[in-house]
Amino acid sequence: MKLIVKENREKELTVTVEYPEQNNQVLRIINKMKSEGKFLIGNESGRSYKVLIPEIYYIESIDKRTFVYTKDAVFRTDKRLYQLEKELKEYSFVKVSRNCLLNAGELTHLEALTNSRLEANLTNGEKIIISRTYIPEIKKVVFRGDLI
Repeated sequence: MKLIVKENREKELTVTVEYPEQNNQVLRIINKMKSEGKFLIGNESGRSYKVLIPEIYYIESIDKRTFVYTKDAVFRTDKRLYQLEKELKEYSFVKVSRNCLLNAGELTHLEALTNSRLEANLTNGEKIIISRTYIPEIKKVVFRGDLI
């Protein structure tokens, strides 16, 4: 990757990302730029924390509770999954099942499973099952980059 930095006092800050083909590295860079300073409030052990959006691997709803998974921690949030889906769509998050949103920038590869399902392998080694209903959405993101 080549980085070019130029000072131009007459223009506002502009970031241009040029790439030969879209891949997860490109998605992560764009996601980080778009979400710079953006965060969710997550709770862990009775304390509230700012969870930066680029640090989120996936979000899961279990028993009417919503959990945010990062590299090192799991946080509980008061927001519902449908609210987070709307808020995070522009940051490369995609719904992969009724109860899970996935950060497409953290996806390393997909594997086919039985019953027309897919398994998403993430950069942290975790594996998420993609329901067949949501396969077209994840394919759009992976193969065409529609969330950028």
